[in-house]
Amino acid sequence: MSAVFFATLLYLPQFMQKILGYSPLKSGVGLVPMMGTFAVTSFVAGPLYGKLGAKRIVSLGCAAIAAGILLLSLVGRNSGYSGLVAGMLVLGVGIGLFYSSITTASVTALDSSRTGLAGGIVYMFQIAGGSVGLGLNTTIFTSSSKSNLNSHLHSLGAAVSQTQADLVHGILAGTASGKQVLGEFPTAKPSSQARSVSSRRSDCSGCRSVSAGRAAAASCSRR
Repeated sequence: MSAVFFATLLYLPQFMQKILGYSPLKSGVGLVPMMGTFAVTSFVAGPLYGKLGAKRIVSLGCAAIAAGILLLSLVGRNSGYSGLVAGMLVLGVGIGLFYSSITTASVTALDSSRTGLAGGIVYMFQIAGGSVGLGLNTTIFTSSSKSNLNSHLHSLGAAVSQTQADLVHGILAGTASGKQVLGEFPTAKPSSQARSVSSRRSDCSGCRSVSAGRAAAASCSRR
């Protein structure tokens, strides 16, 4: 469950920035539906925990997390921000139910002298699970995107090396190395400058023609 939460916090802002064109601040504000629902549900989970019990609340949280990430996986590049809201709301409910309930269940299962130890262990496994899951998700995402890019390049008949394909992937992903490669390309000059350069070239060619004519006239006069 932590892997889903960590991956959502990483990839949703990137989707908003690179696909929807949001600024970093606006993409952070775009997470408010999920984080706000997470906060509200965490307060509601306490009374529900006393009425329904730990198993039902944790199971409901897991089901909501699965449903939320499923809704987010159906979002395409043309869906817009409205396509993200439903998934974020359901995911926020699931995270709020799961995290608060699993922590309460682990702390109350032991004696009062070991509640701090139980809470620390649960938090440690949440962070570790989220980190490992995020690493696996990033590996799968990167390998899949590189495979799709290579297939598109081959379909276009472009013969590129692996290094060139990695640079193209970095440009599309917006990495620092990709931006550095883009910065090495010369920028197009304005049309006024281009006209100035062309006029200078024509003036130079005219001067050369005049000089050549004078040299030819001088040689003829000598003869």
